Amino acid sequence: MDDLEFVLWSVEMDPLAPVLDVHGFSVETALLELDFFVDRSVVHGVHGIKIIHGVGTGALRSAITRALMADRRIRGFRESQRPGEGGAVIYAALV
Repeated sequence: MDDLEFVLWSVEMDPLAPVLDVHGFSVETALLELDFFVDRSVVHGVHGIKIIHGVGTGALRSAITRALMADRRIRGFRESQRPGEGGAVIYAALV
């Protein structure tokens, strides 16, 4: 397991990992909240975060995925592999 995979696995297993819950938000508001949350997490030396976007129509998941791919503060990310979280949660590793 490489370092990135280890960080993603660690945050997925950590019940105290920082969480941003934007399910039910508009895409615009969710992206603003995501940017602030990532910024604060990096400033505080956090290595990984959990983002709850919900299932819904998939609009939030798509927008968040695009934002994470374009964000230089993100080392990598993946959809949750935990039961009950599939398609509703993303874990991200920070720089």
